[in-house]
Amino acid sequence: MTTKAQERRQKLRMDLIDTAERTIAAQGLASLTARGLAKEVGCALGAIYNVFPDLDTLVVSVNSRTLTAIDRTMVQSVAPPSGKFEAAQEFMVGLALAYARFAQENTNLWSCLFEAGMQSSEPQPEWHQDEHLRLFERIVEGLRPIAPQAPDDRLWMLARALFSAVHGIVQLGIQERFVAVPESELEEQITIVVRSVTRGIRKEFD
Repeated sequence: MTTKAQERRQKLRMDLIDTAERTIAAQGLASLTARGLAKEVGCALGAIYNVFPDLDTLVVSVNSRTLTAIDRTMVQSVAPPSGKFEAAQEFMVGLALAYARFAQENTNLWSCLFEAGMQSSEPQPEWHQDEHLRLFERIVEGLRPIAPQAPDDRLWMLARALFSAVHGIVQLGIQERFVAVPESELEEQITIVVRSVTRGIRKEFD
């Protein structure tokens, strides 16, 4: 049976995650402070640390929601890949474009995935690492019909390489650094890269 104290603790936990998520979404990770959270939620500063050991742990919970939202966006944007190369290729393009659109529409939450914990020597919790791997599983799922002869370890390496390529285009486009990609060209560039890479993968394993 859940006690009143446990219910209050759980409510405070959810209120803190909700508030942190809204703050990061609106103003970015750098704007998140314990004092600001306490004021917004209406709790004592020390109460935050009765629920989370530090802000990094709280941000992990926010990032967990973001990863779930990215995964949901990707799944809802494409039909499962069939055994045909062309359909699998379009599945891969669809995943990549869904990822790019999420990043464009939720830039601060997306950026937080890569900014959080950069100064910490502590590894991410195993359950959170598993959530990252779930995104790569979507890519591996699309690569299997493209290269059915490829061993799993090779598919995972290719999935990481393809993600890095797409992520790089998105990041440059959003941050407008170096050879920044104009927003109007972002989807076309991603499509070109994904189609080129998947053709190369297919040729490698023909």
